[in-house]
Amino acid sequence: MGLRHAVIGMVGLALALMLPVAHAQTPAVLDLGGQASGAASAPGGDTYLVFGVQGLRLQARLTLPGHGAVTLYDPDGAELLRVEGEGSAELAYTLADDGIYLLGVTRAVAGADYVLALEGQVPRIQYVYDNPATAPVTAEPTPPVTTAAPVEPVAEPPKPAPFVADPAVWGIYAQLAGKRTVAVSGIYTLAWEWVRPGEALLEQWLDGAGKVKFTSTITLAGPPGKLSKKDDFLAGKDWEGTVGPDGDILYVGRGMLMRPHQVGIADGVYEMRMVKKPGQPDMRVEPAGKRTRWVLEAAADGSP
Repeated sequence: MGLRHAVIGMVGLALALMLPVAHAQTPAVLDLGGQASGAASAPGGDTYLVFGVQGLRLQARLTLPGHGAVTLYDPDGAELLRVEGEGSAELAYTLADDGIYLLGVTRAVAGADYVLALEGQVPRIQYVYDNPATAPVTAEPTPPVTTAAPVEPVAEPPKPAPFVADPAVWGIYAQLAGKRTVAVSGIYTLAWEWVRPGEALLEQWLDGAGKVKFTSTITLAGPPGKLSKKDDFLAGKDWEGTVGPDGDILYVGRGMLMRPHQVGIADGVYEMRMVKKPGQPDMRVEPAGKRTRWVLEAAADGSP
């Protein structure tokens, strides 16, 4: 028995003891984007387990003949929200904590056919729309002219050669280190810089005033081509990264909110693309959207 099934079993038993709407058997799991249908097994209806994370916006729609209701309970069994309706009922709620929640079809007539659909909007970065701040310029006083003895020039020590990242290890970050995206009104500007060359790279999200709002730290994670990313938003989300043959990087989140996505560079544009069925033969990469494409600033020689 896997860990997921063991957790479901224990939580189902706890919910059966705590909640009046729970059944003796373990409730089925209802995933985001899925739906359940059938005939209500009791006047109180059926119940389903929902895996949630902090900030997840749940949207449940119940369709059935007659009067019914859909109810959401927190991991401790307390009722969070109940929505009733005639023929249908829609519930929308933003989760405050990570955990396993219970979603119930309540107040349904026994034997009545119903359909329960579940959707969810995962937490995302909110974009800013403010313009860059302009600070007043204060003229510095002109220092008095003094006559000093000539100083012999001191030879500067040679500077170490700049670090050059291996694309097989760092993927597209070998090109992105030291660069940023073109500033566009209404979306964040991205910038990348080494914290420790060859060991840790910092990805910065800058608002319209040029201030750093969020950061992600990318580090090595074992064999070449394996990376680890740590966000300081989304409750400190951790990601496992794999460098592909073309340098694109596939990220899969640790924990319940896996949210697989791929980052890459196409024609001088940094892109973030959602991924379906990562690592499977039928894996599908969705095209980047308007707010997940950033044009890279050109280098001094005009190259991207």
